[in-house]
This record gives sequence, structure tokens and C-alpha cells, in this order.
Amino acid sequence: MKAKFFICMCVTFLSFSAFSILAASSQITASAQTKIQKNIHSVENGLKTAIQVEGQNAGMNILDRMKYYKVPGLSIAIINQGKIEWEKAYNVTSKNKVTTKTIFQAGSISKPVSAVVALSLVEKNQINLDQNVNNILRTWKVPDNEYTEIEKVTLRRLLSHTAGLTVHGFEGYSSSLEKKDLPTIIQILNGETPANNLRIEPDNIPGKNFSYSGGGYVVAQKILEDVTQENFSDLANKIVFTPLKMRSSTYELIWPKSTSDDFAVGHSEDGKVIPGKWNLLPESTAAGLWTTPDDLAHFIIDIQNTLSGKSNKILSNSMTHQMLTKQPSSETGLGFFLNQINPNIIEFSHGGVNIGYVAYFIGFSEIGKGAVIMTNSYNGGMVISEIIRSIADTYHWPEGYTQQYKMVQPVTIDPTIYQNYIGQFEISGSTPSDSSKFTLSMKNNKFFITLHFPMQNSENTTFELTPESEVKFFTVDGGFEIEFTPGNYNEFLIFDAKAHRVDINKK
Repeated sequence: MKAKFFICMCVTFLSFSAFSILAASSQITASAQTKIQKNIHSVENGLKTAIQVEGQNAGMNILDRMKYYKVPGLSIAIINQGKIEWEKAYNVTSKNKVTTKTIFQAGSISKPVSAVVALSLVEKNQINLDQNVNNILRTWKVPDNEYTEIEKVTLRRLLSHTAGLTVHGFEGYSSSLEKKDLPTIIQILNGETPANNLRIEPDNIPGKNFSYSGGGYVVAQKILEDVTQENFSDLANKIVFTPLKMRSSTYELIWPKSTSDDFAVGHSEDGKVIPGKWNLLPESTAAGLWTTPDDLAHFIIDIQNTLSGKSNKILSNSMTHQMLTKQPSSETGLGFFLNQINPNIIEFSHGGVNIGYVAYFIGFSEIGKGAVIMTNSYNGGMVISEIIRSIADTYHWPEGYTQQYKMVQPVTIDPTIYQNYIGQFEISGSTPSDSSKFTLSMKNNKFFITLHFPMQNSENTTFELTPESEVKFFTVDGGFEIEFTPGNYNEFLIFDAKAHRVDINKK
């Protein structure tokens, strides 16, 4: 009888203990979910422009800002503590809605993924980072000229935009075209019809300067395909997408008539669907990636884990460190833009812009944080920046991250000072179509700037300028600054570039 009683008591105690553990676990889960919901609410309502006025830094709502910028849809993935904490999609229209499963064109985010593919082959001794690429290329060569007589084009220089090659980016081709009507990679490299780009060739000494070149990444694509005798899309799938379980990622060309609703439809600046829903990008390594925020988040997390020694699925720890080290004469590592936050933390990031799409990702070493935002709009860049600042505030990103906002204190100045500045200004480009024009004007004792960027048709291009001093002004809505040199009314700094007066006779 005593034995039975003892057994019953043990069973009761164990059952009670199990129940207690389950109850505690349930409470922890509920608490964690509540915190995540608070974080989501904070991100959604904390959007900020790049300039914030002290005492007036109330955040803005994500849907309101999407409407303001005419961005129909976007999708977000948040990385915290080394894992994806939450994902969510947002829409301001009922047509062409996106979800967390929707696949977007990633634009130039194609480049860092391509770089990882290339560096994997370097680690397998199939390619040398510092060899003259013309010794590797088989069916096409980088044109030799006076620049390559001094220095040679190498894979390291291609991946870090220091190879001195032409062609910044690519427009793509109508999705109504058949594959046979698209240019081959050699036609793209040579700038031959039906390719719509100029010839990819050296126009500077390789290794001397940073000059962003999508053309250089197409040369890298040709190298990878020549060395392996495989299509680049197949290489990326085998080397990156399969090991990381990036099941919604591909470099394959996608035609609208052969797809489901899983693919985001691109929109122009005015909010309208672009002709054919999207363009085709045979320049795979430079701009041809289709993916999701979830897949890119897994890509970022693997880089973080490899840096910390927790993973070696694709690259070694030493190669990943090299990849995330600024290269000679470059503003980037091997495929990534870098920002050394402090001696221990590196920020690695990249943006992407294709016609109809803008995307951005950012990750940090050591702290397991990051984010991916993808939009189905050519206007997506501004709202992405505002969302990034909200995420940074919510998750306490380290000071100095890219896109961080600045707190300013406006001052009162004599409005007649504005008269010295009004007029037409320009940042001169290599061609007229590359130039950016600005108009400074005055109305009702207020100061305004109108931006006339090339290939931009946005209605939101006029902003009020608020004085921070007699020579320095900022915009709250636009989130940028302009600064004159005291006594010089003929030029000002904007976006780290110098705008010169074109109506010079007025001053």
C-alpha cells in the first residue's frame, strides 16, 4: 500500500512539474511575442528623415510614408540576436499586393551574392584573385589599351570596383522579348546590338581609383562561366542558394507569362506598373538576382556566423574577413560596402536599384543584427532610408551606422540673406544626362530648393530649406543639407558633391 502511495505521489509530482515547465515556457513565449509585437509597432511608427529638428523628432507611420512616396508595396525581414525575429509585408493598394513570400528584383544586391560565388571558387583554387583576368578568360578578353599597359585588371579589382572599367549599370530589356532576342554576354561586353550598353573597357588605370562598375561584374561573370563551364545561375544555386536554403532565389531570367503571383510587379515614379511588369536582366552578376527579404536575411546571418566561427557553409572565416575588409583604393570590400563602426563591429551592406524596384540590406558583425527591405517601386529608396532609421532606434543599433539621422537646431536669420543664394546650380556629369540641376528660390520670406535629377520624374522635388546658420541649410522633408562657403555664393555642397552656379553673371 505504501509503495502504491509513493508511486502515485511521484507520478503526481512529475506531472505537476511537467505542467509547471510547460506553463513557464508558455509564459516566456507569450512574453517574447509581446516584445516582438512592441518592436513591430515601434518600427512601423518611428520612421525618420535624415535631418531631425531637436524637440520635434516624433516618428512617422510606414503606410503614410509609402503613400507619400508612391511606393505600392514593400517587404521587411528583421535580424536580431543572430536570427530572423520577424517578417512583414505592407501594401497601400489592393492591386499587385506583396507578401513575405513575394520575390523581388534585387538590383545591385546581385553583386555581393555574386562575389561570394566568386570567392568560393578562389578558395577552391580555381581562380586567383590577383591574376591578370586575360590569362583566365577564354572566349573574350578585356580590351588592352594605354591603361592596361600600366596595370592589369584582376578579379580583386573587379569585385572592389577598382578595375577602371566603364558602364555603371544596366537598364535591362523588355520582358516581351524572347530569349533569342536578348544579347549574349559577349555582345553585352562588346556593347554590340542588341545590347543597350556601351562597350565595357578600361577608361582608367586598374587599381588606381574606385569607380563603381556593373560592367566589371559582367566581366567577372564571364570569368566564372569560362572557368567552370557552367551557367552562372547554376553556379549560384549550387554554391550559395542550396547550402543556405534560399529556396526563393534565382539568377534565371523570368518572363511574366510563365510566372505566378509570387513575383513583385515593378512600378515607376508615378506609381504606375512599368511596361511588361518588369525588365529582363541578362547581366546576372551585376543586377539579375530575384530573391526575398527572408532569403537575403539567411545570407546575412551566414556571413555573421562565419565571421564568428559558427559556420563554414560557403566561405572560410579568413576569406570572409578578407571579403569584409576595405580593398586598396576602394570604398568597398569584395562585393560589400563597409563601415567600421568601432574596432569590433563592421557594418556590411548593399543597395539595389532596377527599373521598378529598390532594395537594401544591412548587417553587423559581432552583434547579430541587421535588416532587409525590398520594394516594388523606383521611389523605394527614400522610404527604405526612413525605415532603416526606425529599425535602428528600435533595436539600438550602434552609433555611426549608415543612414543614421542627424539632430539639428534651426536658427533665425535675416531673410534678405537668401537673396544672395537664389539662382540655378548644377553638378556637372561626364555627359549632359549625368548632370544634376538645382534651383534655389524664395517665396514669402522662405527659402526653397528644387531638385532636377536626371531620369527622375518625381513630383516631390521641391523642399523648404531651414537655416542652421547663414551658410548652412537643411530640409526636414527631404532629409539633406546644403552648405555654402562664407562669401562665396556661386557654389554649395550637397550630397557630398559640389554644385556650381550656372547663372554666373547674376553674382
